[in-house]
Amino acid sequence: MSDRYYYNGSRYVPSGTTVIGMLDKPFLKQWAADCAVDYIDTCYNDPDMIWANVEKKARKAYVQESMEAADYGTYIHKLCEVSLTDDIKIESPHELTQKFMDGLWAWKTKHKVKVIAMEHEVVTDTYGGRIDLVCEMDGVVTLVDFKTGGGAYYNTWKYQLAGYRQAWNSDVISHALQDEYDTNGTTKDFNFESVTKAIKSNGILKFNKKTGKVNYKAFDEYQATRTNPETKEKEKYTRNYETDRATFNSLVANWWLVKRGIEI
Repeated sequence: MSDRYYYNGSRYVPSGTTVIGMLDKPFLKQWAADCAVDYIDTCYNDPDMIWANVEKKARKAYVQESMEAADYGTYIHKLCEVSLTDDIKIESPHELTQKFMDGLWAWKTKHKVKVIAMEHEVVTDTYGGRIDLVCEMDGVVTLVDFKTGGGAYYNTWKYQLAGYRQAWNSDVISHALQDEYDTNGTTKDFNFESVTKAIKSNGILKFNKKTGKVNYKAFDEYQATRTNPETKEKEKYTRNYETDRATFNSLVANWWLVKRGIEI
């Protein structure tokens, strides 16, 4: 995936996905290897196949797979936008897509989802991004990101979520502060909890291409695993939005220092 940038009025800043892209993703190595093996498997029964060409194409099979996955992801995102914005249940002739739309509708109905914004661009002084969905979910203003990959790569997604939530809230709160100042001439007693459109929760709506299931996972507070340096054993600990936001901000600072030689 190529780097993406947003213009904030004075300079280009990296997207959240570009920032997160600096993290090591060991699962991608296995995925790329699987793409090569799968491509070779499809060539075995072709008697006219020139194996020198097969080897060359197998090395780049992951590129084609990635492009197709991105196209399908864009397609599903658009169907979600139409379904949720227009409040209609999408009917599709494709079995997998229909399962996804059924799952989306079931999730929407169960959690009384009300759209606030979709495909909304957020841009800060140091990064930008495009939010899939901000909604009321069970009465709580929630940021939801749609993912259509085959695996559960939450280790990188949760930081991006926190960054986009932070960007949205910074914009919402700045406007609320200005409104408060314009009305009362002071922001001394401003209360964050009173900001009705500020995001209070965030999570991933996962469209699994292997199973056809649609599952939602919140990342407000959750259990993670780390290695104890003394015992070398795995141990559980608790993470939340604040720890993920701090992690994302450190990644942003690292991106600017590594890529531009600028401390922020």
